[in-house]
Amino acid sequence: MAEKHKFKSDYVVTEITKRGFRGTKQKKELIYKGNYYSIKSETIKIRHLKWTFFILVCMIAAIFLGIGVLNNEGSRKLYVILPYVFMFLPIFYGFIGTFKLLHANLKMTHIEYEHTVERIKKSSLSLIIIAITTMIGQIIFLIRNHVTNVRSLDYAFLSGVLMIGLLALILLQLQSKYEVMEEPGT
Repeated sequence: MAEKHKFKSDYVVTEITKRGFRGTKQKKELIYKGNYYSIKSETIKIRHLKWTFFILVCMIAAIFLGIGVLNNEGSRKLYVILPYVFMFLPIFYGFIGTFKLLHANLKMTHIEYEHTVERIKKSSLSLIIIAITTMIGQIIFLIRNHVTNVRSLDYAFLSGVLMIGLLALILLQLQSKYEVMEEPGT
């Protein structure tokens, strides 16, 4: 319930009187009075940054789907597959955030900032944590079952999860590279 009213203080309700053929009408209108956010950089670099974020998230999603179709022994263990399945959520939210960022204005409202820049940051961080958890589960499986064949699908799964974690770390590092400026609203 608190999430519903999170951005309520950023808006002011005003009444507007409109005149028409049938008389006057009172209409309520929301006017944004909150802060504006923008990425401090040139327009060309911002466009490049947005597409870089989108490509990285697409690569993460492709690797996620690719290692999901592997028929390895570790994917039959709950402590390996459960963290892997939960990786879907930050990948999905990261994809939504980058897609919204592609279409966002240079000057974003508070809600746009939360649904783009902050969502990408949070999903990248949670993806790193879940990837580490998945790698730990896979390593435990490899040690317990004495899997020494480096060409096995279990090692391919482990390297795929490692790649997802590294790409999420790169995504997080790229976000810290650019400064977001906050401008007071009207």
